[in-house]
Amino acid sequence: MSALMEYRFGENDHDFVGYAIHVPSYLAQSTYPRAAIAALEYVAGATGLALPSEELEEVAATTDVEIAEQVAASEEVQRVVANLERQYDDIMSSRAEEGGGPVPLSDDDAGLPTADELGAELERFLAEREGDGNG
Repeated sequence: MSALMEYRFGENDHDFVGYAIHVPSYLAQSTYPRAAIAALEYVAGATGLALPSEELEEVAATTDVEIAEQVAASEEVQRVVANLERQYDDIMSSRAEEGGGPVPLSDDDAGLPTADELGAELERFLAEREGDGNG
């Protein structure tokens, strides 16, 4: 959806920016205020808006302590978290060594759909959902 919005805004000479906020996979099903804080910081940086984050910072600090306590309570969880963080660090350092660009999904772009094809497919899907009474 984000790519379609970017494409449509671009067609009409409007700027568009999107962000991906990385959340550790072992926290993906949990409330993780640090992700909301990161999103606020990115939006504030892009727009110049002063967005309040004090309350989120307080909740995040409490959440950080709870996470640390849960991890400390189990050696197995400590090993899993350490391995996941090491894998992430390895990926990020290899990206930095290669110039910091995105990691391609494949060396062969021939099989990937174009932005127009993706947009048309999304529009078709949404139109079908509206026709089903789900939209």
